[in-house]
Amino acid sequence: MVLNANEVEKKTTADKIKITRLETLIDKALKRNFRGSHSSVIFEYETAITALKPYHLQELFNEYRQQGWDVQEHSDQREGEYITFSKK
Repeated sequence: MVLNANEVEKKTTADKIKITRLETLIDKALKRNFRGSHSSVIFEYETAITALKPYHLQELFNEYRQQGWDVQEHSDQREGEYITFSKK
């Protein structure tokens, strides 16, 4: 049987838990570290992020973008992988 593309992207209960956990971690980091309009908050990739499916991660980042955040993903051999959040 051929797999339906929409079925692949459906969130399981486990996916929803991971997304909620990550959202909580990001929100805490933003509240603790955001210093105003001209600052950025760096959020390092953690197990919570790498455990998510890429399309669920992008969906979450799009939600932050809709709430006024500029979300940028970075990957560097020296610095590792991280995400920056800054006010649009």
